[in-house]
Amino acid sequence: MAAKMAYMLRLNHENLQLSTTAREIRRRIMWSIFILDKRLAAGQSDLISCPKEQMHIQLPSNERDFELAISGETGTLIPTQIDEGDSTSMGTRAYFCQLSNTRHEILRYTRRVISEGSKAHDSRNELLQLESDLQNLKRSLPESMAFSERNINLRAYSPHLKRYVMLHTMWHQCHCDLYRFMLPGIRESLPDEVLNTTLPEYAIYCQTRAVQHAKALVDIFRTVQKVCDQTPQDPGIGICVFQCTRILIRAFDIGLLGSHPTAIEIIYQLKSAAKILLPITAYKETERLISTAIAGGSYPDSMTKLSQKEHIRDSNILDILARIRQRDIERGEEVLQHYPASPPLTTPTGSEVSSDRETGATNERTVEKPSRGEVLEESLWYTGLESEHMFGSLDTVFDGFGGPSMNFVPQDLEQLYGNQL
Repeated sequence: MAAKMAYMLRLNHENLQLSTTAREIRRRIMWSIFILDKRLAAGQSDLISCPKEQMHIQLPSNERDFELAISGETGTLIPTQIDEGDSTSMGTRAYFCQLSNTRHEILRYTRRVISEGSKAHDSRNELLQLESDLQNLKRSLPESMAFSERNINLRAYSPHLKRYVMLHTMWHQCHCDLYRFMLPGIRESLPDEVLNTTLPEYAIYCQTRAVQHAKALVDIFRTVQKVCDQTPQDPGIGICVFQCTRILIRAFDIGLLGSHPTAIEIIYQLKSAAKILLPITAYKETERLISTAIAGGSYPDSMTKLSQKEHIRDSNILDILARIRQRDIERGEEVLQHYPASPPLTTPTGSEVSSDRETGATNERTVEKPSRGEVLEESLWYTGLESEHMFGSLDTVFDGFGGPSMNFVPQDLEQLYGNQL
């Protein structure tokens, strides 16, 4: 709905008749919708409302240019020859827009590989291209935005800390998303029969890279805790910590963390780093995973990979989602009643969620149409969220993922939309 309203107001097109500040506000609103759209689509193209081809506006400018009403050039999401070298006005918001688009491409790629059930190494060129895109984005960052303890210190008491930490956190999370399908025993992994036919060198490469970037996430969280009195309370932090925990715990179970003393040390570092989630409701589930591993228990059943029949169900979920999305558009008022803008304050308990999943894993599944709640949960899982991890309002999500956090007065709106109101 937000995307359709934005298209009606032509926020995805530049309006040169407006002031510099008004144009930048329009861009930031549109890019906020774009980022949230990519995040909730979780790699499913049929759920996209804001395709990148429709973003006919330049990327958001940095905060200095915005505050001083400086008209800077940042280039577009899809690079052109005109964009080359126009990066002096790029800020964390602009780079995060690029990263969000890349993550969508990564999730779309891994979904396709898993659903096809073919040999994963046959598509290794596509994986290497996505890997190259991530490396190019990192190389394009100016020195002041590179991750370092010094740069964190400079932002320790700044409102820009959250966006800076999320940019580097999500960069490593993108790598984890790209490689984790080769890690046996987790929900997003390939079926065992496919993993067994994959080239061992390729499987080891992906597994090693997934673990390396998960460990890099732990280092980021520990550095932030060391330098800052405050913790970035962003929903994206919860996603990254939880997914990183799942990868490292599974790597610990199958011996990918090195010798036993080294592996135990990494797990304890992970437990310390997970405290960054204390202000967020995802901490309880994450801490349970880590404590289970330290106690020598097996990987929790609720976090293991899907059975073969569940993989078949997942391969058909795209068509189901497309039909439901079309029906929801036609019945907009009913959708608003079922899915309010802000998630409810209460969340399901962990025991209830685990019980539902264990029941679904043991019983023979029948081919039936899933409810809209089940479909939404399936999509959120690939995003990195579960129903018990739905925290914060849309306002929080917009602010944390590069969108504007401001209140408009009527005069602002009149200037922002011109004669379109």
